[in-house]
Amino acid sequence: MLFLVFLGMVLTTGISYFHTKRTTEELAVGQMTQALGFLNRETDQRIRAIRFELGIWSKEGVFRLALLEGYLGKSARAAAGRRLADRLDVDFFDRALLADRNGDVVATSDPRLKGINVSQRGYFAEAMRGQSTVRGYGKGLATPTPVLVAAAPVFEQDGSVGGLLALVLDVAHFGAGILDTLRIGRTGGAFFLDADNTVLVAPSWKQEGQFSPDGKSVQALRASNGTRVVRYESGGVMRMAVAQPNQETGWLVVVEASEDDILTRARNVAMLNTLVAMCVLGLVAVAMAALRKAGASLEASEASYRILAETTPVGIATFDRQGRNTYANARAQGILGLAGDQAQRPFWEGTFETREGQSLPLDQLPQKQTLDDGQPRLGVVVWHQRQDGGRAVLSLSAAPLQAQGHLVHGAVLVLEDVTERMRIQEMMV
Repeated sequence: MLFLVFLGMVLTTGISYFHTKRTTEELAVGQMTQALGFLNRETDQRIRAIRFELGIWSKEGVFRLALLEGYLGKSARAAAGRRLADRLDVDFFDRALLADRNGDVVATSDPRLKGINVSQRGYFAEAMRGQSTVRGYGKGLATPTPVLVAAAPVFEQDGSVGGLLALVLDVAHFGAGILDTLRIGRTGGAFFLDADNTVLVAPSWKQEGQFSPDGKSVQALRASNGTRVVRYESGGVMRMAVAQPNQETGWLVVVEASEDDILTRARNVAMLNTLVAMCVLGLVAVAMAALRKAGASLEASEASYRILAETTPVGIATFDRQGRNTYANARAQGILGLAGDQAQRPFWEGTFETREGQSLPLDQLPQKQTLDDGQPRLGVVVWHQRQDGGRAVLSLSAAPLQAQGHLVHGAVLVLEDVTERMRIQEMMV
């Protein structure tokens, strides 16, 4: 019995764990998917804001004049450099530059960019075709770190493209405001991959082994397109990730979390369930031990009373609530002249009578009357018609069997053969 209870507890704990695990995973994946959508929207909004601001800047006359030759152009280039530097103090851009149609930087906020030619950059060709663009690069022209460059054409008065204006952001700077505040569980977060599968930026709080999927995992992430979870091992830890390309930058936005971290809650619930199950099992074991002890005590008590009932010189019979005979000791069977299973209800009807020989129905016998009103009956004398044709005088006493002190659920009948006593009394009279 105890084993079955234990088996039930194990089964319940297992089902609870797997259900909690699945629910926790679904919640985590939902959170990761929401975070992925948020990152894409936030990135798009920032890129659109950059495009908008860059479009306004590129139309300012000082930048168009700075592309001219001569004294006016030289003076305008100095003014353009100062204006770019002043604006970067209040905006979140890191560097800005103005390049002519040959790609030579003619004005910049960063002295390191002076004299650099940008004609080999993809954004230069786009701008020369009169189109604004945003491009990401693994490293900048002035820094070895990844950069994001937004470029717009600067048109001359005749409508031709005279050069370009470019705003440069360090990707770490661009992503820090978004990525550092995003958390999935205790250690999960997000990062950006460029077209060459290089990690452009990750949270500043990242730990060793995080946000560094291998080539095969990156391919799976690109193929998933935000529709399924990709699992891979990195830094000795199994990780779950969802990914989706950003349309504005072409970067792959990846949200990653440790599988162990995600499933911690499920394991905690399973551990709690196991602890509860063991406590319940212990209580059941104690209860069953007490029950066995009580059962053994009850059996011993019942055996004692049975021996007493079987060895007493008077007959004893018991009846249930409906008046059916449930037990008759050997003495009772001897008094009534019964054998084995003859002491059933049909026998108790029509075999008892008054002194004058009038048959007594069942409801006039002491046990039935006691069952009806719950009151004991003592020394009721009746005559019993034996099966051999003789008559016996019996003294019957009945008492109710009560549960919880008041509910009558049966009756006990004591039979005594007083035939000889009655005969002696009559002779004496």
